[in-house]
Amino acid sequence: MFLATAVSAVLSATLTVPATAAPTDEVEVKTFNLPQGTQLTVDNFDTFQPDPWLTPDEVHRRRYNQYYTIDSRQFSDSAPQQKLAGDIWTECAQRKIDRPGKPWVRDHYAFCIKGEIGFSRKETSVLGKKLVYELTIPYTAVGIGSKNERKVDLNIHLHTDKIKRDDPEGKMPPDPVLDMEIFCKDLFTDGDPAAAKTCTVNNNQPGVPATITRRLSELMSAPSDYAFTFTSDDSQAGWSPTQVQRSGPEKVVASNIGMGFHWSGSTGTPSGINGFQTSARFDSADYLKYGSDPGVGGQGAVFYDVIPSIEYRVGDTEVSEIAQHIWDALNAPDRTVPLNPNKWVPGGSNNEDDTLARLRWNRTVTPWVPWGDEVGRIADNRRKALDVCERNEGAGEPGPGKQCDEFPFARTFQGAAHSDYDPVAPLNWSARWVDGDQNVAAGSRLGRWFGNDRILDWSYDGRLQDDFFVRVPDGS
Repeated sequence: MFLATAVSAVLSATLTVPATAAPTDEVEVKTFNLPQGTQLTVDNFDTFQPDPWLTPDEVHRRRYNQYYTIDSRQFSDSAPQQKLAGDIWTECAQRKIDRPGKPWVRDHYAFCIKGEIGFSRKETSVLGKKLVYELTIPYTAVGIGSKNERKVDLNIHLHTDKIKRDDPEGKMPPDPVLDMEIFCKDLFTDGDPAAAKTCTVNNNQPGVPATITRRLSELMSAPSDYAFTFTSDDSQAGWSPTQVQRSGPEKVVASNIGMGFHWSGSTGTPSGINGFQTSARFDSADYLKYGSDPGVGGQGAVFYDVIPSIEYRVGDTEVSEIAQHIWDALNAPDRTVPLNPNKWVPGGSNNEDDTLARLRWNRTVTPWVPWGDEVGRIADNRRKALDVCERNEGAGEPGPGKQCDEFPFARTFQGAAHSDYDPVAPLNWSARWVDGDQNVAAGSRLGRWFGNDRILDWSYDGRLQDDFFVRVPDGS
């Protein structure tokens, strides 16, 4: 096992040369990235292969395997209950991460990955196969996003006190050279680092990785912590027309960031990455700083291999009626109006076709402008829901202090007017009279969460978008 990769060079490879014992002998020297604690053997030597470069489709798949939930009570105006984020290093140390190369993304602002990178030599002869030597170096890496800058910090710790070197026959190079390459490139460049003009590492030129080359003796004597910074300039200088168009009003950049490891004794054709990679999204959504919590700015960076959820609780008296309405819509749609015997309200499961997406931009004009409160899709969502409430056909009783609540939220694509704008089945939504103060409180929490978690109205080619779920754990 060892650390190995290079964005433009071999990250893992096999060298086959004649051995001296017999004409049929083979020698293979490979770089590996393994889950911590994995024992490399002759039998699994060929099992661990380099990961392909991250693609939008792979990010899409990863997102539907990682989720997190934010309690809306932390955005309460009357009695905020702030949930501490916790120390990501401590959480990472306590968490089992058994997917080599795929970080655990805790939320939009933190990820961690653990593994063992090294190299090994396998010899094959008429007498059989054997591992001749092996070097492994455990590592932990943590990424931190930002609520107010187009910046991601990456910190890597090499556990040099736990290096394992097994060389009973003395065939390992006495002081091998280990290369580490830290990269940041546009997610839509299909692995071509030269095409990445939207992201930089440590103020290098866009698309140029940061590299560290150390002999083993230097690694063991040097500091074991390394820090890197990924940034994305929103000036759009050097961006292609496609990149500019894809970025939208928020100048969004979806990037592949990570680190690869390479041992100089492994040669061959580049075939992927031995290391880790994840997606990061940079934005300049200036409007998020208004109505959000202190610390939220007009720029930011989040990790994208995860889908967030916001949680409302029936037991929370500030929003109890809204929480029950959401629960009914998701779990007992027959209790809701408009009536629809086949009603299926999106937003509650982990299914790919069940997410909600924020609605902000009117894309029918160029440049895009925000939908207004009186005219447009958001207003149509509210108007259609209000029409059902006012007809009073099972929507509860109107009265002083009541407001018409709708789910999915009016500020989502899946609101009441969804079928008027997109080719989807109608009436898969709910409207109900609720306490007006609770309705305002729930909407305020949603807006503040949009800002704090940097939920945008952005998507590209239908493959990536800022989708989310809504949870109500205590409804009935």
